Amino acid sequence: MTRNLDRVDQVTGESEAHVAVSSEQVNVRCWLIRHGKAEGARPDDLARPLAKRGRSDAASMRAWMLAQHPNDVPQLWVASPARRTRETAELLAGGDVVLEPRLYGAWTGEFFAVMAATPLAIRSAAFVGHNPTVGSLFHALSGRAGAPRPYPTLGTALFELPQGWKHPEQARLLDFKSPKSLPLGE
Repeated sequence: MTRNLDRVDQVTGESEAHVAVSSEQVNVRCWLIRHGKAEGARPDDLARPLAKRGRSDAASMRAWMLAQHPNDVPQLWVASPARRTRETAELLAGGDVVLEPRLYGAWTGEFFAVMAATPLAIRSAAFVGHNPTVGSLFHALSGRAGAPRPYPTLGTALFELPQGWKHPEQARLLDFKSPKSLPLGE
């Protein structure tokens, strides 16, 4: 199921001021994901679906995420409203996805604003977007000069944000996979 919300912070229905947060809850997990392989260009870019390979890669990536990071499974899935990002998020999540219009065509600052709006009660969230923004965010958060360029389709990074959603500056890269780097059978 897909939910269209005007803002990510509508997810819990509570304002942040009403969410009790201990110092332990500040440390959150952020999944940064580029959509899977899509079909070729179309006049309506928002309507481009995933290609067959994008669908099979998403199934493999979901299996890897569940097997390798069972304690970091996202509580919240946020995707651009473009069909390919929505389909990627739905296949990875196996459940609800929030469509966030600000992620389509977003620049780094807009993407960070969406992340910052994530309620503190959410300990793990996934954000599914587009290049070049997802690649730029990966480089900004990881600080890795040797990181993949261009950021691959269905490139999936897991970050720890020790100071919560509003302060990603001290992010620590925990893992990164692309469909080509997954072991066979995942």
